[in-house]
Parts: sequence; C-alpha cells; structure tokens
Amino acid sequence: WVGDAITDSLRAKYPSVDISVAGDNTLYLGKMVVPKVQRNQGIGTQAMNDLVKQADDIGATVTLSPSADFGGNKEKLKDFYKRFGFVQITGRIKGFSIAESMYRTPQENLSTNFSDLGAMATQAYADYKANPNQLNALRYQRIKKAADNAYVKTQTTPSNRYRDWETDRKS
Repeated sequence: WVGDAITDSLRAKYPSVDISVAGDNTLYLGKMVVPKVQRNQGIGTQAMNDLVKQADDIGATVTLSPSADFGGNKEKLKDFYKRFGFVQITGRIKGFSIAESMYRTPQENLSTNFSDLGAMATQAYADYKANPNQLNALRYQRIKKAADNAYVKTQTTPSNRYRDWETDRKS
C-alpha cells in the first residue's frame, strides 16, 4: 500500500504521466510513461526525482526493469535510471530477492546530529498532523527512529561514561 500512496502522489503532480508503483519496503516501479509529445521536457526527470526522494524519505529500495514496450529505448532508459542512482543487477546479489534488472537503495539523507534530527522529527510530525497520510507517517517514523538512536549515542559518549564512573567511584 506504500506503492499505492506514492503512485497517487505522483499522479496528482504529473497527471499526464502513466505511472505505477507497487510494494512496501521494496518498491517496484512497474511503469512510467511520459506522453510522446511531452518527452525531452524534463517531466520524467522531475517525476523520478520525486519518486526517489519519497523512497529515500521512508527508507525504501526501488526496483525496476527498463522496457521498450511503451516506445522508449531500453539502453537510453538504463542510462536515464543510472542518473538517479540505479544500479544494474548482473547476477544474484546476496541478501536481495529482487527479480528486476535494476535497483536503488535508499540514500541516507538524515543528519546524525540529535538537535537536527529533533527539529526534523518535529517538522515531520507537523506534516503528518496537517496531512495524515501513510507516506508522512512513515517519514516521521524513520526520522524519529534516527533521532532516538542519535539521542542514545549522546548518552553513551566516552566522556559521559567516565563521568558516571567517577561519580560511582567517589560514592
């Protein structure tokens, strides 16, 4: 159902593009067809930028198989997808169960600074409250988890451990 939510958001922004995304943790771009009269105007690039940003926001891998079925050139499509960080699969990849020919793992775009993450989580939560959809909920959960992890690291720095040890030793 994550794929459906991304499909809906992309179709709302790019109504002339025939697009289909399926999946949850691993998304599958089944189709993205820009009408012939609108090709080479940057519409496909904008739609792909939005797709990979949404995938990154929720920490999802995107898979696809370039196809000439809808009038595109398969080799040009491979080059196009590579611009967005997609990698061609040549054989079996350990730990992946991907049947498609290209994939893109989420790009880490989150700070490791607790203060930055706290502000990002606050904004993501506000976005979710203003527009309570699945993508905003997943984005908030991902940022909150990173903020929680960063907070834990601030509590276990060597200087804090030494201070705690000193306090215990003196009592």
